[in-house]
Amino acid sequence: MYIHRNLQWCVQSMRKFTLRFCLPWLVGLIVTACAFVTTGWLVKLDHNIHDQQDKAQVEARINYLTSRIQLALDDNLIIIEALESLLLLQNDIDENDFQVLATRFLSTRTTIRQAQLAPDAIVKYIYPIIDGNKVIGLNLRKIPEQREVVERSIAMKEMIMAGPLDLIQGGRGVIARQPLYNREDTETKFWGFITLIIDLDRIFKETGLALSDELATYAIRGSDAKGKQGDVFFGSTSVFEDEYLSGFIEVPGGFWQLSARLDNDEHVHGVPMSYLTGWATLGSLILGLLSGFTCSLLNKTYQRSISDPLTSLFNRQHFRELADTEIHRAQRYQLPLSIIMIDLDFFKQINDNYGHQAGDYVLQKSAKIIESMLRVGDIAARYGGEEFIVLLPHSDEADAQACAERIRKALNTKVKLRGSYHALSASLGCATLDSSYANYDQLVSGADDALFLAKDRGRNIVITAKQL
Repeated sequence: MYIHRNLQWCVQSMRKFTLRFCLPWLVGLIVTACAFVTTGWLVKLDHNIHDQQDKAQVEARINYLTSRIQLALDDNLIIIEALESLLLLQNDIDENDFQVLATRFLSTRTTIRQAQLAPDAIVKYIYPIIDGNKVIGLNLRKIPEQREVVERSIAMKEMIMAGPLDLIQGGRGVIARQPLYNREDTETKFWGFITLIIDLDRIFKETGLALSDELATYAIRGSDAKGKQGDVFFGSTSVFEDEYLSGFIEVPGGFWQLSARLDNDEHVHGVPMSYLTGWATLGSLILGLLSGFTCSLLNKTYQRSISDPLTSLFNRQHFRELADTEIHRAQRYQLPLSIIMIDLDFFKQINDNYGHQAGDYVLQKSAKIIESMLRVGDIAARYGGEEFIVLLPHSDEADAQACAERIRKALNTKVKLRGSYHALSASLGCATLDSSYANYDQLVSGADDALFLAKDRGRNIVITAKQL
């Protein structure tokens, strides 16, 4: 029984400790977690929204660039169609005639580096003549970097965009070769090439293409018109390693792929995402600490409003609120309920002989003894002065008398005051909920009358209201 009572007291103490000290900071921890999850979600949502906006801007940029580059290339390639039409009318053309034709068409095309005429795939005429002896006489089928494209163009009988590559005349460009054929009876025979060398860097500059801007990094692949299988010839290959946005540029024989990778290490607001996450975490911690501190202050304020400052038991006002609730429940479900009034015997002598500090110590010790004798659901309070009151839900008269007797025996002890021992005892009165004691005031009055009788009969005894 002693172990059981100690266990109940430990459980009750832990419960009070949890409510008074752990609960506020548990609330702070929950607030921190909720704030962290919420701010993290909001930061991520904000980032995703702006990421979508950035993607839309980059897609628009890609569409703009692809259309500009496409238009620039088409504007240059139309020259080949014009030259081809004239050559069909005049197969036997000399150098002077070629110079006149090329001058007429190329004078307004600053991005065309050179036009070439190559009968049997051997360069014969060029315009303009820049280091001509380096180019004239070259067999296109024997240039290692261009052989594969030349042969593919002849076999497919269509123009293929070769390059970009380093040109013999210097710089970097793309080469558009239109194969020409003579019709002999029912067969066609390869005649040669009309070639345009286009300054690719100038086209990119005129169209506004750059390696990167404030939102993305750009790259183009598809050398020799091979599309996705072609090499990257503008920008970095890393653009194509992660998620990227793409547009396509049609070129003779295939296409180029212009792609962009969003540079989203920086948030759209100009702040790194890691900073935002860190600030959100710090803000969540601060909010959680403030919530825990505020909850702790509110809890302390509430505890002070319902507790006796000396013994830490409930005060008289809060005890009545709890008792009214329990009495209503007991009457509704026809459950037993009892009240015990406790008065320390000859307490005035302690104050007179040892001082009020000793009296306060006795009250504190008595409160702890009373609490240790109660069940977890029982409620104790300081009623006033040296009087205590206990509410026993689910306890009939016999249970209440047994509990009161345990308390009496526990309080019947000696306390050390100023180096000497003083005998302590208490008188107790019990009242049980029934037709005679149907509410709080009647129960308290009955228990108080029983307590008065216990004091009158010599103190240090338990009297029930039924014994009146």
